[in-house]
Amino acid sequence: MAVQDAKQVDEKKNIVNSVSSLGPPIYARPMHLKKAMTKSEMKIEIVQDGVARAKWGMTQEYKQVPTGLWAKYDESQDPTKSSQGNNIDDLLDNNSGSLKLMMGVLIQGPPAKMSEDTLKAFNILAQGERVLKAEKLFPEMESPVEDWNPSKPKDGPEQWNDVHNKWSSPEWNSDGDGGDVQQTFIDSWFETFGWGKAMSGLGKLPKLLGERFGDFHVSMANLQTYLQDLERDFTADTAKLKHITNHFIDELDKGLSVNGGSIPMNPTWVMQQPTGNETGKYLVLDLGGTNLRVFSVELSEEKSGFKVNQVTHKLPKELRTGPAERLWDFVAGHLEAFLKTADFEAGTNTDLSFIFSFPTTQRTIDEGILQRWTKGFDVADCEGRDVAASLRHAIAKRKLPLKVRVVTNDTTATMMASAYINSETAIGCVFGTGCNGAYFERCQSIPKLDMEGLQAEALMAINCEWGAFDNEHVALPLTSFDIAIDDASPRKGQQAFEKMVAGLYLGELDTSKDFKISHDLSVAKLGVSPTLKELEFMRKVATLITTRAARLSSTGVAAICLKRNLRTCHVGVEGSLFEKHPHFKRELSEALGEILGWQKLSSTGKDSVEFMLSPGSGVGAAVIASTLTRSKHEI
Repeated sequence: MAVQDAKQVDEKKNIVNSVSSLGPPIYARPMHLKKAMTKSEMKIEIVQDGVARAKWGMTQEYKQVPTGLWAKYDESQDPTKSSQGNNIDDLLDNNSGSLKLMMGVLIQGPPAKMSEDTLKAFNILAQGERVLKAEKLFPEMESPVEDWNPSKPKDGPEQWNDVHNKWSSPEWNSDGDGGDVQQTFIDSWFETFGWGKAMSGLGKLPKLLGERFGDFHVSMANLQTYLQDLERDFTADTAKLKHITNHFIDELDKGLSVNGGSIPMNPTWVMQQPTGNETGKYLVLDLGGTNLRVFSVELSEEKSGFKVNQVTHKLPKELRTGPAERLWDFVAGHLEAFLKTADFEAGTNTDLSFIFSFPTTQRTIDEGILQRWTKGFDVADCEGRDVAASLRHAIAKRKLPLKVRVVTNDTTATMMASAYINSETAIGCVFGTGCNGAYFERCQSIPKLDMEGLQAEALMAINCEWGAFDNEHVALPLTSFDIAIDDASPRKGQQAFEKMVAGLYLGELDTSKDFKISHDLSVAKLGVSPTLKELEFMRKVATLITTRAARLSSTGVAAICLKRNLRTCHVGVEGSLFEKHPHFKRELSEALGEILGWQKLSSTGKDSVEFMLSPGSGVGAAVIASTLTRSKHEI
C-alpha cells in the first residue's frame, strides 16, 4: 500500500517519531480516484516487555510502481471499458509508465548506549574493518531457523520469550567454553572489539546491553566491502546522467511556461549582452550563502579591462536564522564603512548593484521578491517581500547616499562577467555553497512573458535556480544519506538537487599523502587517533561523494546545451567548489562529455564546451549596470 505518512506511537498513542512521503500525490486508478488521497498513514508501536520502545529511526522506502495502479484515474485508459481495448498486463508494466511512491518504512533500532559496567577501553576506529550495526529487522524479513543465534536478530513472541529466559537464567557451562547462549554472545562482542579472552572470561553481560539485547545485530563487515556498497550507491553512470538530463530539459521548459515547475526559471530583465567596451565606476553589494562582500568596480577604457577593490565579511551564523531587521542593519553597516574608504563623490546618489544569491521573482531589474530561503538560511519576515525595499529602508536609516539600481543574483552576474571578457560565453554557473545556472533565452521561448509585449527574437538572461530540481524525487539517485541530510535541513523537502551537489553539504578533501590534517583534526575534535587505513577509507568516501556531485552538476549544463542547441561555448563559473576542489572541474567536464558525446576540438585539443573561471560576480553586476546605461543611450 502506498503511504503518505508513517508514525511511531508510544503506549499512550502519542506520536514519538514520523516520516512523510516526498513523492508525488497518491491516487488509486482502479478505485477511479481523481482526487489525491490526503490521509494514507501507518502507525507503528514497537513493544518489548509490554513497554513501547520510543523513537526508533524511520526512513522512507520508495518503489517504482506502475501508473496503471497508482496514477490519477483516466477513463480513456480504463481496461474495463471494452471499447478501449486496453490490456491490463500492459497497464501494470513499469515500462509503460511508473511513479516513485513511498510503499513502506525502514525501521532502525536506537544506537548503542554506554554500558554501566567497567570494561577495558577500546578504540572503535582502530577496529574499523568490523562494523557494529544497531538495527532490528522488520518481521517476516528473516525467518528463524534456530532457537537463537547471536549474529541474527529473530522475530516472533515465542522466540523472544525463549531467548529472554535464556538471558535471564543462563545455563553456564563448567568449562567456560562459551557453549551457552549468553557466553557465546559475549565472545562475539569481545572478538569484535579486540578485548581478548581474559576479559571475555568474566562472562557477564553489560547491564544496559542486557536490557537492550533485542536491538543488536553484530556484523563483521570489513571496510573494503562497505566501500564497495558505497561505490554502488554513489556512482552515477552515463545512462543515468542522460536520463537525469532529459528530465532536466523537461523541467527547464516547464519553468518557462505559464504554470511553472520546481525550477522557477526566473526572468532577470537583463536583456543586453556585454560587448567588452562597457566603462564606468560602480558600487556592488553581494549577499551570498557564506559571505557579505562590498566592491568598487571600475570598468576601464581598455577592452574587457577592470579594476576591483573588495572587502569581504564572514556572515555570522546567527544572522542566517535571526530577525530580518538585524540582517539588513548588518548589511547597511558594512556599506557605510566601505563608503568611508571608497573613492566616491560625497553627497551624490551613487548607483548600487545588489547581488542577492537566493531565488527571487523580478518584475523590474531593480526589485527582487524573495521566493524562499536556501543555503541554510531561514530569516523571518523576508519570503514574499522585496529584498531591495528592505535594503533601501536600512540604507535610509543610516542616511547613505545610495540608490539601489540593479538587483541580480550571483549566477547571472557570473555569466555577465565571463561574457564581458569572452564573447563565446553562453552559460553561467555557480558551484560553491549553493549551485545554480543561468543562460540567455529567446523571449519567444518564455511563454510566461507573452503578455509583456517583448520582441520574439529578443534575449533575456534566465536565472534557473536549479537547486530545486527534482524536489519530487523522480530522477535523482537518492541514498539514505541524502534523505538524512534532507531531514536535518531547515527546509525539508526543498532544494533536492542542491543538497546532493552543493559545497554546503560536502566535506573537505585532505589531499596530503600522510593525512596529517585529517589525523590532527580527528585527535583534536573526536579524541581518537585513526589508522592510515581508516584515513584512506575516509578519503575514498569523500572522493566518491564529490565525484557524484560533479557528475550530477553536469546534467544542468548539458540540459541547457541541448535545449539551446549549443555545440560549442564557454561556461563561466564562480564558486569555491569549482575553484578550490582538486578534482571537481575534471569530473564535471568528463561527465558533460559523456552526456553530449563530444570529441575534443581538433584545432585546439580543448573541450567543445569549456568551463572557465569567471572574473567574479562583482564585475558582472557592474557590467549589468553599465549595459543599462548603454541601453538608455541607444534609445
